[in-house]
Amino acid sequence: MNAITGISPEKGAVPIHFDTDEEILAACFETIGDTPSTEARVVHIRNTMDVQRISVSRRYAEDITANGKVKMVTEWQEMQIDPAGNIIDPFQQV
Repeated sequence: MNAITGISPEKGAVPIHFDTDEEILAACFETIGDTPSTEARVVHIRNTMDVQRISVSRRYAEDITANGKVKMVTEWQEMQIDPAGNIIDPFQQV
C-alpha cells in the first residue's frame, strides 16, 4: 500500500496483489497523479505474445487516426466489469 500511496508501485519489494480487476484498476488510477481516470491512456493486451488485437481507451483516438498501420475493428465501447469485479474479456466479443 505504501508504494501505491507514494505513487511508485514499481518500487514495492513484494509484488502487489489484488483479488479483482476492479481493485487493480482503482489502484492504478491512484498512481497517475491529478489525471482523472476518464483521461487515462489505458491499454488492455490479452496476450503479450500476440498483439495483433488490443483494447485501448479513447485517449488513443488521435494516435490511431494518425497511424496508418493501426485500425479500429469495433466502435468505442466502455470497459465491462462483471459482478465479481473482473473485466469481461473484450476479445471474445469481436
